[in-house]
Amino acid sequence: PVTSVIVGLESFSAYASVINPGFTYNGSLATGDVFNNNNNPLTVTIAPNTPPNTSLRFSVNFLVNGVLDWQGVTVVVNPSFATQSNGKIQVTFTSKGTFGFNDYSANLQGDGFIYDTGSNLIFEGALITGNSASRISDVARNAGTGSTQNTDFLPKRPFAISYPGVFADAEGLTVFSDAGAGSSALGVTCSLKTYSFTSTAKENFVLMRYQFLNTGTGEIGNFYAGLFTDWDIAGGVNDYTNYDTIGRFGFQYQIGSSPAYVGVVALGATTGYYGVLNPGEDGGINIYDGFTDAEKWTTISGGLAKTSAGGGDVSFVSSVGPITLLPGVNTPVGFALIAGYNLDALRIAAQSARDSYAAILLDIDDKVVSRDVENFQVYGNYPNPFNPSTKISYFIPQADNISIQVFNRMGELVKTVFSGMQTSGYHSVDWNAIEMASGVYFCRVTAGQKSITKKLILLK
Repeated sequence: PVTSVIVGLESFSAYASVINPGFTYNGSLATGDVFNNNNNPLTVTIAPNTPPNTSLRFSVNFLVNGVLDWQGVTVVVNPSFATQSNGKIQVTFTSKGTFGFNDYSANLQGDGFIYDTGSNLIFEGALITGNSASRISDVARNAGTGSTQNTDFLPKRPFAISYPGVFADAEGLTVFSDAGAGSSALGVTCSLKTYSFTSTAKENFVLMRYQFLNTGTGEIGNFYAGLFTDWDIAGGVNDYTNYDTIGRFGFQYQIGSSPAYVGVVALGATTGYYGVLNPGEDGGINIYDGFTDAEKWTTISGGLAKTSAGGGDVSFVSSVGPITLLPGVNTPVGFALIAGYNLDALRIAAQSARDSYAAILLDIDDKVVSRDVENFQVYGNYPNPFNPSTKISYFIPQADNISIQVFNRMGELVKTVFSGMQTSGYHSVDWNAIEMASGVYFCRVTAGQKSITKKLILLK
């Protein structure tokens, strides 16, 4: 039996100060007895200048019946990453454009990608953007040994999750820029919104909605955005990746006893896929010797360039483009991470992801009102529904750079109605949709850094 227990806490970090360093339990404890210190907790304070993702080391010391022992504890504080875990998918997102883990290639900060309480299935996930081989911004493995990632995206807002969100059961948000890319930077700021759901019909996917803001004064043409995913299914030594022409997505699996199928859906009108056998033994690119900007450009800009790879250690890139980024305008690009136990399940998840992405865009008009502006107003369009022309009216309180864009239900830009400077006051423009199909469209009017979206209905 135990008759005396003294517990103490010791910090080995300058950023953590122990306030209540210990407590004593006086009393007899038999084998299997349990006690707690809820009324006298060990407490610490964290310095306000603690850098992001700082590991703090502590020692919990025990003196039991005169015998000393200890237990080391490490805690990461001020994290810039978080795991979105409702539904059947758990996935970690970061504030710098990666997902899965925050500390490639140690992969200790984060939970990776877990499906249905299984084990982690991903080694690396990263955003790649650019408009030429010499103007690439990314956070995938680098061109040297590939043992570290590029750091082209710099965080502006740490990733955080809201439960519930406006449109989904959980919504994450982060903002970063390409300022770390040096001379390769295009001057783009990106916000990433993630959406996940708990309902059975939507539990097998997570939506990723990027908004790319051109902060410059000129157009950025030929812009592509892609997700590089290096999945490791049950060790990743006998994996295959393919592009499914029926469901229109890239996926990865193991033949025989695959614990899960995983995939990426590119939510755009013009999409691409490139399958990679990582050592390059099939004549494609070799990323074991590093992942160069030229190779990254090939994977995001080539369309459906290489539609399979494997078996072995494989990865793939799913992409959207080309896109034109107008100055001062947020341009959306969507992806969905999907998972299931077979290809049919992936196809169901992919279609549900597309429907949910479209539904979120439909809800924008009702739920995202002009709460970020004061006097800037958009009065909608008249007539609405219309065929084939409608008038869009708005008020701007001061002279500003104005952009009027129309998007379809998938978030794809179908028409730039107006772009240029306008004086303060009331304005209106006409949109003739004679070449468009009947359906729901969204008109986004942007004045400087402020925008309002309205729903338009074309009936022919």
